[in-house]
Amino acid sequence: MDFVFERTIDGRKQRILTGIDHLTRENTILQAEFTFSSEKLIRYLNTLERLPRAFVLDNGTEFTSKDFQKWAEDKGIEIHFIEKGKPTQNAFIESFNGKLRDECLNLHYFKNQRELTDALRIFQKEYNDERLHSSLNYLTPSEFKRSYG
Repeated sequence: MDFVFERTIDGRKQRILTGIDHLTRENTILQAEFTFSSEKLIRYLNTLERLPRAFVLDNGTEFTSKDFQKWAEDKGIEIHFIEKGKPTQNAFIESFNGKLRDECLNLHYFKNQRELTDALRIFQKEYNDERLHSSLNYLTPSEFKRSYG
């Protein structure tokens, strides 16, 4: 997981939580909020239909908080922190974030959070269901996930 930052036309900052499944390359987490406290992060993650066995994370305050770490421990989720200043240690999410920026965020001016959220949903669907990945033998993440099961 990681965060990407964006601004709406009215100047309001948006934090976009992103997450990629390392096996299937599926974008499983994509959520925009004005702020993301550790409590809000936990509430959002609890809405996911499937939680991972582990997270690879930077050392952001939301991820290093005692509340988040306790939640992950209670759920049996391992946490692997990258070294400070070494984003390449989380290359899958950094690559995804670059694609999100280039193919979605940089192409639009968002009036408000609703427009941003709508664009994120469209991008996520295209990324998971239409985009072929060479690392998945030219299957989409959704196709790979179905074939892997």
